[in-house]
Amino acid sequence: VTGGATLGGSGTTGAVTVSGGDAQTLETSSQLVASTLTTQTLAQLPIANRSNVLALARLAPGASPPTGGSTRYNNLAGGAVNVTVDGINNASNGFKSGGTVFFATVPTRLGAVDEVTVETGGLGADSGAQSGANIKFTTRRGGNKYHGSGFYELRSEQLNANTWTRNAQGLPRVYNRNHEFGGNLGGPLVPIGSLKEKLFFFVNYERRYNPQFTTASLAIPTADAQKGIYTYVVSGTTNQLRTAVVIQK
Repeated sequence: VTGGATLGGSGTTGAVTVSGGDAQTLETSSQLVASTLTTQTLAQLPIANRSNVLALARLAPGASPPTGGSTRYNNLAGGAVNVTVDGINNASNGFKSGGTVFFATVPTRLGAVDEVTVETGGLGADSGAQSGANIKFTTRRGGNKYHGSGFYELRSEQLNANTWTRNAQGLPRVYNRNHEFGGNLGGPLVPIGSLKEKLFFFVNYERRYNPQFTTASLAIPTADAQKGIYTYVVSGTTNQLRTAVVIQK
């Protein structure tokens, strides 16, 4: 018994288009190796502290370790990192005397940042004289149209579960609340005439309010203990008590 089958194509065709994201993956005009986070990406990334936008620079390739203040790039020395804001040096260790400089002297608020660029190799003439790895912050600007935004972020113990140990002890959740709020506004400084296309302004305001209670335990001697009269368990027993006067007047 013989048989056969013929398979043929369905004739359906399609196309797949691959496009890059915000970060540039290949620089064709120079040897510069850089990663850039744009305004849209910054707005979508979660960050625990809006004043610690330097942490976003750890998202660049080559950063190690990914957390902590001792972050370095491509195993360069800690003093090789330089931080600038709009071209102005903002590194905490301007003399590069040693250790790490993954800190900023003046913190930049998240709402005021337009782009974060990390340059880790192939630095050109505009960056080569600064350091081995550059972290560049570019702040936002106004434009010929008014634009603005506002935000309110709340963190509260009321929204969190209590810890297992505090539940076991019958203790309530620790009071700890964090309120972060603010906003920004930008646009033409003069809304009419030719100056509308020349003079712009941008204002950003952010505030953090963090009320919290700290619980402390203090050991206060009893009245007898203050007089030097102490009661203790006899060694080798569990229920035999003995009283001694350790202070003789």
